[in-house]
Amino acid sequence: MAIFFFLALALPYIAAFLLTLGVAGVAGAAIWLVNGRRWWGWLAGVALALAASCVSPVLQRIESARTNAALTAAEPQPARLVLEPGPLIHLEDHNHMGITCRPCDFAALPFVTEAETASIHPVLIDHRGELTARANLNAPTPDRAERGRFRYAFLSLPAFWWEGAPFEAPAWYPSPVPDDLKGLHMLVELPPTGIIRPAELKPLYLRVNRQYEAERLFSWGFVTDTVARPSPEDILRDLAARASTP
Repeated sequence: MAIFFFLALALPYIAAFLLTLGVAGVAGAAIWLVNGRRWWGWLAGVALALAASCVSPVLQRIESARTNAALTAAEPQPARLVLEPGPLIHLEDHNHMGITCRPCDFAALPFVTEAETASIHPVLIDHRGELTARANLNAPTPDRAERGRFRYAFLSLPAFWWEGAPFEAPAWYPSPVPDDLKGLHMLVELPPTGIIRPAELKPLYLRVNRQYEAERLFSWGFVTDTVARPSPEDILRDLAARASTP
């Protein structure tokens, strides 16, 4: 069983190496024959093969940069966010790359007097796995019998919850939706009642998170790394740099 697992992991590397070797051999032989069988023809073949192996990864990086630029332009990210101090609740879906933020210290934000992180279930996600139309973020939950009154909420929502939501996506939801959309991170101010309606949220700050398989250079696109950008940690640092108190 272990040998099959190893082969599955090694196969992309083997494929990239063999393809590079094959292209280098064919290109090198052609250049060697055309240019009077000079030795540097083989080096030129290797150089061409290495350059060709980077075409797909480079094109992916260019397209990813365009997608990020379009999303950034649509996100409400004020250069300066002046907020009255108050307590904050952070709701996240645990164990989701690009959504979960274990080392994030929301209490360190300049406008947060105290912070609590809780599961988004069942506060905003019901037993059917759908985003609820209405939720009281100051109401008791199974993990805590009593809650204080929160002034702010930072919501980390996996994108697929919106697909089953019983309402249309809000105006600020990314459009068109990128194929690799992972989730949304947003800061909202709660009304005195603590009741919010996700379809009517007006984010003070919002970031879109993408997760995709980034192709490595020199791999022909066979070898990839799972990338979540921006990471929740980067989003928190960005929010801390923008936020301040009066």
